[in-house]
Amino acid sequence: MGRVAVFWGSTIGRKIVMGLTGVVLVAFVIVHLAGNLLVYRGPEAENHYASLLKANPLLLWTVRGVLLAALILHVWAGLSLAQLARESRPTPYRTLAHQVTTPASRSMRWGGLFLLLFIVIHLLHFTTGTLHPRFDTANVYGNLVTGFQIWYAALFYLVAMVLLGLHLFHGGPALFQSLGLSHPGYDRPRRQVMRAVAVVLFGGFASIPLAIWLGLVK
Repeated sequence: MGRVAVFWGSTIGRKIVMGLTGVVLVAFVIVHLAGNLLVYRGPEAENHYASLLKANPLLLWTVRGVLLAALILHVWAGLSLAQLARESRPTPYRTLAHQVTTPASRSMRWGGLFLLLFIVIHLLHFTTGTLHPRFDTANVYGNLVTGFQIWYAALFYLVAMVLLGLHLFHGGPALFQSLGLSHPGYDRPRRQVMRAVAVVLFGGFASIPLAIWLGLVK
């Protein structure tokens, strides 16, 4: 128990937790996008995919439980690491000049908090239907179309996908460093692959509300 407490209390332990939960969440996002892109094949394909997910409630709720645990641990690790960073420098810089950071890295904290808010709204919008104008549990395709025909809903999702892309663009390559898997010979291609994944995920997710909003998917 002492070793476990030391692990959870250490910076390295929290970075490992953040890296492992990041892998789980990225894997889910990839699978989630693959399912959402079926909207381009029409109502039958999208609704059939949704019915397959609901056909095994035990598996569905197990996956949801794992994702919830991963999300909570990921947020906890991120906030606690940020707190440790603040405690290490109680007196802030008089002048803060970003020299080697990028917009993606500087948006990690506040962008992550916005994404947390987005997840809550997304669940209320398309899972429970609480915020949906015409929710139909048997028609996922229809829920997507009617939901994104509202311009401010589509715009909110587009903003969220920009922040998701930035989060993955910086956080994806950082996964290997958090897990202690950095290697001079592999770091650059790994960064390129993870950043390409971030761009593809952003483009795929953003295309759906944009296509519906523009009337390309009806």
